[in-house]
Amino acid sequence: MLELKYGAIVKHNDQLGELVSEDGKFYFHPVKYGNYYCSNLDEVTTENVQETTHDEKVEYLKQEFPWGEIIKVHNIGEYVIFEFINGYYLEREKKTVTEFHAYMNYRNIAYSYNSLDSCLVGTIARKYDGANSQAAKFFELMIKM
Repeated sequence: MLELKYGAIVKHNDQLGELVSEDGKFYFHPVKYGNYYCSNLDEVTTENVQETTHDEKVEYLKQEFPWGEIIKVHNIGEYVIFEFINGYYLEREKKTVTEFHAYMNYRNIAYSYNSLDSCLVGTIARKYDGANSQAAKFFELMIKM
């Protein structure tokens, strides 16, 4: 049975979205909906939302991704990593910069890296040592990455 929890990616009325909560109630925040007030969203229960597959969750993340054009998706265990062309550099400096952005258990780690290797090392360091960890930087220096 589906457990309702804040941030869970679910389906409601055949649409992908994320659960948000207020005052002990859960609401469906549809993909690409933007800012919201819970009073404007559908209240949901375990009866009217469906669990999503891995592919559906990745599709939701892709639709919500704002930093550029995704060119490849890397699925490695609990990590989903988007390889993307950074839209900032493309628009402002007219150059193509490829970066890597990770999600851990479908949650955004809020940081992009310059290589897939750095992204993996950085994401693992964040998992075990927290968002302010310097472990990835020192690991990369130690192995001359």
